[in-house]
Amino acid sequence: MAFKVFEQLFRHPLTDKGLESFSKDLENARTTLGEIGEPAYCIGVGNDLR
Repeated sequence: MAFKVFEQLFRHPLTDKGLESFSKDLENARTTLGEIGEPAYCIGVGNDLR
């Protein structure tokens, strides 16, 4: 895949619009529901999993 085409995957008006919409929805969900769930932990990435 040409770099220009690859770059356009991330710099596209629909990508920007989708990310903006997702960010608004996420903020609304957090306002309504508060913080839900536990943060994800990865084994071997500085977490004490004893």
